[in-house]
Amino acid sequence: MHLRLTAAMVLRALNTEELRQEIVVRLPVRSRWLLHDAPWDWDFSRATRSLEPLSDEDAQTLIELLPRDWRQLLIFGEQQFAQHGGASPFVSVHGQTGEVFGLDLEREHAVAFPLNSSISAFIRTFLLFNDALEAGGAMPTDLEELVLAADPVAFEKSEWRDLVDYLSEPMVSG
Repeated sequence: MHLRLTAAMVLRALNTEELRQEIVVRLPVRSRWLLHDAPWDWDFSRATRSLEPLSDEDAQTLIELLPRDWRQLLIFGEQQFAQHGGASPFVSVHGQTGEVFGLDLEREHAVAFPLNSSISAFIRTFLLFNDALEAGGAMPTDLEELVLAADPVAFEKSEWRDLVDYLSEPMVSG
């Protein structure tokens, strides 16, 4: 069997490897955020090896909820909210567009949800939150403007928008 690689295939592989390297270099392997005392764990250790899509087995039960190009969503991280008592989505990059999506296999609709317009924008946004939430510190008063500046293209349709709104709400003690 003789494989013939096209220039586009080689370029795509190089770009995917560059994306993977950027993740490994700029993001922590693991991080724990405290969101109003609930732990939110991030794990980017998957990026230490080749980026791959969901397995066919995982995708089979959700095929009608996944985007048609789900095999382009290359997983580079995972989240665990409330120590396995909450959501546990994957974090992925679209192999052709470079957009970053969450993949929550437990959602009843919209399994893939937008996070950022690029890996670089994801990293900038993640690090903004990480600086405050990892230490359990206070959020900057201009958080919305900072997150918007990190990714003006995707912010309004992103799940980060919901997090900014949540963090902006006053905590009710009871």
